[in-house]
Amino acid sequence: MALPLIEEILNKMQNLSKTMQGLQTDVAGWYRVAKINGTGHPASTLLLSISTNYMGSRPSSIVVAITTTYKTAKIAQIVAAYSVLQNLKKVRVQYAEEEEAFYIEVYYDSGGSKNNIYVKNVNILDENIELLVPVLESASYTNTDELTINYN
Repeated sequence: MALPLIEEILNKMQNLSKTMQGLQTDVAGWYRVAKINGTGHPASTLLLSISTNYMGSRPSSIVVAITTTYKTAKIAQIVAAYSVLQNLKKVRVQYAEEEEAFYIEVYYDSGGSKNNIYVKNVNILDENIELLVPVLESASYTNTDELTINYN
């Protein structure tokens, strides 16, 4: 009886730890990369690894911690980001009241190069996070926090 439960947990771990690839783009703008369902109560913290690939330009890479509490969120950069061209400029969290969900978005500055954006959920067992195929976003919600990426 325990075997189906173990298989279910393993499947969730594999699905949540997958890296998602976005469309190759050379358009600058805010890209929605993840969704956190719920109002943030009780509070939770998740870690996201956000990066670009080495195609049209050097890769960018950052790890951020996002803490949500009731309808608000705070972003913290875990380590100094790595990049030569610094394609990833900012990360923000927006709250969508009607959906009771937080959206994580990254500002990608193409610099005229085409790259893919990758996102990895470092919290393997967190069921509230949904990684999205990065898409240039025009919808705007309540901005709860925004972080300018610090490169070393």
